Amino acid sequence: MSAISPSTCEPINCQPSRLVPILAGLVGGGLTYLGFFPANLGFVGWFSLVPFVYLVARSDSRGVDLGTFLGGLLFGTVAVHWVRFAAPIMIFAWIGLALLLATHFLLFVVLSRWLVHSARWPVLLAAPITWTLLEYARAHIDIGFAWYLLGHTQHDYLPVIQVADLFGAYGLSFLLALVNVALYQLGAWLLHRRWPQWSQQRLGLDKPNTSLVRFGLMLSLVLVTASLAYGLWRLGQADFEVGPRIALVQGNVPQEIRNDPSQGALQNAHFEELGEQAKSTGADLIVFPETSFTFEWLFPPETDAVELTELGQELLETSRRFAATKPKAWNATLLLGINSLIVRGEEFRPFNSAILLTREGVVCGTYHKCCRVPFGEYLPFRETLPFIKVLSPYDFDYGIDPGWELTLFDLPGEKPYRFAVLICYEDSVPHLARRFMRIAPDRPPDFFLNISNDGWFRCSEEHEQHLVSARFRAVETRRALGRAVNMGISAVIDGNGRIIALPGPTLRESKGFAAVLAANIPIDRRFSLYAWWGDVLPVSCGILTALGLIAAGIMSVGRR
Repeated sequence: MSAISPSTCEPINCQPSRLVPILAGLVGGGLTYLGFFPANLGFVGWFSLVPFVYLVARSDSRGVDLGTFLGGLLFGTVAVHWVRFAAPIMIFAWIGLALLLATHFLLFVVLSRWLVHSARWPVLLAAPITWTLLEYARAHIDIGFAWYLLGHTQHDYLPVIQVADLFGAYGLSFLLALVNVALYQLGAWLLHRRWPQWSQQRLGLDKPNTSLVRFGLMLSLVLVTASLAYGLWRLGQADFEVGPRIALVQGNVPQEIRNDPSQGALQNAHFEELGEQAKSTGADLIVFPETSFTFEWLFPPETDAVELTELGQELLETSRRFAATKPKAWNATLLLGINSLIVRGEEFRPFNSAILLTREGVVCGTYHKCCRVPFGEYLPFRETLPFIKVLSPYDFDYGIDPGWELTLFDLPGEKPYRFAVLICYEDSVPHLARRFMRIAPDRPPDFFLNISNDGWFRCSEEHEQHLVSARFRAVETRRALGRAVNMGISAVIDGNGRIIALPGPTLRESKGFAAVLAANIPIDRRFSLYAWWGDVLPVSCGILTALGLIAAGIMSVGRR
């Protein structure tokens, strides 16, 4: 059989192949993965969605859903494989998150195709708004999974990410999706110009409207140029006030030791030794990671009418002894990450807490973690589905209560600095950091601290990807952020998202060892529009999508 050239291809032999959508989806999923760690090829984010945009625009729908789902599943499977390191049972969490990300891609293409092929929207409008809407929706499912947003691929490009203080990371994702569509349209136009029959019959592509191609390129050029100009202007505002000196403690305790009660003394000794090292830094505040010490901090009952058990008396005495000795021994105010208990009636209610201790040993502030991690800190549907406890990484009954209020801490000292604490993955929740900024509009926090235990994930790329989220919280709120993380990566990030202090020379070399990172926190008092008006962009995308789907339904009925 003779080969058929694109220019002479006969219609009878040129039916669109079902393999093309599958290949397109797999290429798109693989490209998108390269934009994140460990490859960290951020520039790929500007064109990684092009194969999926092709699936949106493709006139022939055969194989589109399957190709999209497989591409999304490929991305999800390799992107979050580190979840399985936490415990053998967490392979199910890995599968669940991979399916969640695959569903994101599938819904993106399905919803966009409805808007394009039924409501007659241009791809240039449909694709960016549906992508942004789905990122927002994914961030609000339970505690949310606002990881691996398309905008996160740009974390190393400081001039680019400054627009996050206008629309959050969602705004940058919207811009990237828009550029992806413009590049797709340009490519499709060039293909049709060179091989018109082959493009339509083999690839299932209609010829793009030349005016829309030009408009998409011009719009992308204008928005990218405006974003870079804004970013450079913001980066020029780096004359920050020198804030308090803090010592960020980075432990190196593997999770198997932390989970073993018989190893508690070893863990406590490890962090006490780091506390001694932090003393020599002359820090105003020493920050310990999440759940650093193994004893549970018991808050005294609110009334003397409550009689503590013998165990309760022992816990209360341990807490008081720590408060009376350690801040004085280390000559600093302490921010302690620890499990705590509050007496309510005849019960001890457990929390994951951050406790601020003055040099005199007085508790002057407490924050209880609000956003709990499913299966790690609570079991969803535990009462109705008791068997679900087998999915917990712990082999014992474990769970904490959610905190009920947000706390702003005032740091004792000559200058009145105020800060907020994000525990564990709370620094990956955009709307939570924004809420902290709005508690006291007349005096918001001067900086953020994140205390976390990433020892679950054994120095995988999770550590770097977690840090990426923190960089965006700093830009979105225009507040510096210090991180004290067991196994790393501890860091100080200024309000421009610039990493100004690490325990090692690089991100990769800043994890998997114990260290004390001492630095002065830069005080950034700039205004953030995103902190004020919030997620107006993704919410608007949701409204537009809903209106478009309604219009598509009406037009579909009218054509019958």
